[in-house]
Order: sequence, then structure tokens, then C-alpha cells
Amino acid sequence: MIVVVSDRIDGHARCVQRRLAEKGAECTIFDTGEVPARARISAWVDNERSARVRVRREPGDIDFARVKTVWLRRLSGLRPGEELSEEDREFAKEESIALLLSLGVTLQDRFWVNPMVSALVTDRGYGKVSQLELARELGLEVPRTLATNDPDAAREFLSVTKEGAIYKPFRSPSRSREEGGKKQWLVLFTTKIDWKALAKLDGVRHAPCIFQEYVPKKLELRVTVIGEKVFAAEIHSQVHEKSAVDFRRHYDVENTPYRIHELPRAIEEKLVALDRKLGLVFGASDLMHKPDGRYVFLEVQQGTGNEPQSGDAPHSSFPVEIPCWYSVLPLAFALVNERPLLELVARREARMLSRCPSPTRTASASGKGSSRRSSSLPRSAPLSRRAGGPRT
Repeated sequence: MIVVVSDRIDGHARCVQRRLAEKGAECTIFDTGEVPARARISAWVDNERSARVRVRREPGDIDFARVKTVWLRRLSGLRPGEELSEEDREFAKEESIALLLSLGVTLQDRFWVNPMVSALVTDRGYGKVSQLELARELGLEVPRTLATNDPDAAREFLSVTKEGAIYKPFRSPSRSREEGGKKQWLVLFTTKIDWKALAKLDGVRHAPCIFQEYVPKKLELRVTVIGEKVFAAEIHSQVHEKSAVDFRRHYDVENTPYRIHELPRAIEEKLVALDRKLGLVFGASDLMHKPDGRYVFLEVQQGTGNEPQSGDAPHSSFPVEIPCWYSVLPLAFALVNERPLLELVARREARMLSRCPSPTRTASASGKGSSRRSSSLPRSAPLSRRAGGPRT
């Protein structure tokens, strides 16, 4: 049995669940937001046998004695019972978090994508600085960076960035506003520093900020590493002014080409080595491809989705982050066996296209965007997969 840890409105998780079902694998989605009010967790430890863990909930019980593989896609915020006082709700939440984290280590003999400790250190902004240092040690080029809540240090750094600089948060905060009687959710993206921002640098003292030199780019890349297989997608964000600094700011999928990218073998090997150092089985790295042909590493995430640009819920996935097969579909196949991914994708390509939205497919259908056929398959790096593998 395979457990996908995510919320039930996560389109990526549902897509993987469908693919696994097609392959005959039993799979269920476990939303940590059900804990503790709508899910009852029990863990038994004694001297006679290994720990036993069970989750009882309305969508169906989970007996972890039957679980062989866990995809730790996304942890939702815990929701204690509304009938509790604010203090008791906070206590219930902290106790539940302690149990869940402990179980992540207790059940580490299962195949995790990714192991809980590695995932938590990587996600939610916790790895912004450490990833850059590890990448630099491995020989990847990184942008000059300052993380600080010292306004004077920020001014000094910004004064020597010849091409300008950008600001980005450790964790993208979401804010809501009412528009037309409907709540809309907005996210803070990477932003280029202008004179208005420079005039407000004293506000840096209130919370740490990340400043980086602005790096001119030809393309943005999302590079998915699964084990030792590499899938690179290039995003032609420079075709539109709104997406030039951060492609997530303007999802004009009909006019922004998404294409397969051929990474140099040396860059692939360094990205695989970075994931190994971080303890990741699955990682999605962001890179920039400069006009002079050099590659600049930005960060790696252990999930595949972004916070929403707009919508009804603050934790929903944006529906078209990158073409599905570049990240989610290869992962679905990797979860259940060791055979080469390309052959599996090829046999089911038509069915995937009909069920999972793809920016390139949309562009092709409208006669715009990439000149390459939308049915092109992701390239798998000719590297041997690490020993050990997922189990159903």
C-alpha cells in the first residue's frame, strides 16, 4: 500500500493516485489537516514486536503494517476541535505535531519520498541558505546572496549589485482580500528592488529578508530529480514582462512555451549529488540559464506545487505549475517499480494527455507557444538508479 501525505484538493496528488490505480497499486491520500479532530491516530510499542501504527478516519482506516511506501507531498495545518478554547486548541495542535513527527521517524524503514527529517529541513524556507552553500561546495554557480534583518547590511549589499537586486521571502506569505464578494488569495513572489523598496529598508529589522544579485536570464528551468534520473523543463519566462523576474507571477500558459531542456551532464550530476547530500529521493530544483550559457542554481524543493496566485483556499495547488510529466507522472511510476520511466510514459502518453492538463498541450492546441510537439517525452538522464527502491 502507498500513502500520499497531502490535502485532498491537491491536483498533483490526485493525478499520482490515478496513475498508481491504473498500475494496480493500492493508494490513499492522508491529509494531516484531519488531525486531530477528524482522524484518530494510535501507536503501540511493546517488547514483543515492532511498533504498530493505525489511523482511523472517515475516508478509510490506514494500517501502517500494510504500508510500504510514503510520498510526503505536503503537510497541511492541523485542525483541533472547534469546541476547545484557544489555549486548548494550541495544546492539542502541539501534541499532535509531536506525535506525527515521532511517527515519521518510527516508520522510517518504509520507502519515503522524501524521508520526513530531510523533507522538513528542505521545505518551507528552512533550506534557503544551506542549499546555496551546499550547491556552491559541489561546484554549482549560485547568485551572490544576503539573508539579513540588518538594514545597514542590506544597504551595503545592494549598493554593490551592478545589475540590481531582487528580494524574496523565506516562506511565501499568502494574503486575502475581498473582490466582487469573493475572497481572493495573493502570494508574494520574487520582486526586483526599486527605489520605492530602497526607501523602506529600515523595515528589514522586523524580519529576515533574502536579497540576491539580479541575474539576467535567457530561461528559467525546473529540474526534477528522482533517484538518479533527471527531467529538465525550460520555461520561456522572458517572453512577457510580468513573468520576466518570476515566472509564477504570470501564468500565461498559451503564450509561454514549456520545453524539454538538455542539461549538460556535469550539471545533472551535481544536482543528483546535491539531493543525496540533502537526503532527498525526489527534488525539484530551480535554475536560471544565462544568455552566455551558464547555469545558476537557486533552490531545491521536495514538493512540486506552489502556493496559489489566486483562488478560494490558501493551501490549494496552482493547477498548471509545469507540464505534469516533468515531475508528477515520472514520480508515480517511480513509486511502484524500477523499470526505465521513458518506456512506461511512452505506452500511456495519450491517456496522460487527456487527463492531466499540460501548458505545452494547451499552447500546441491553440497554435501558439513551443514549436516542439506537445507529446514529446521527458528525457531521462543515463545514470544508474540508486540501490533500493519503492515498494507497494
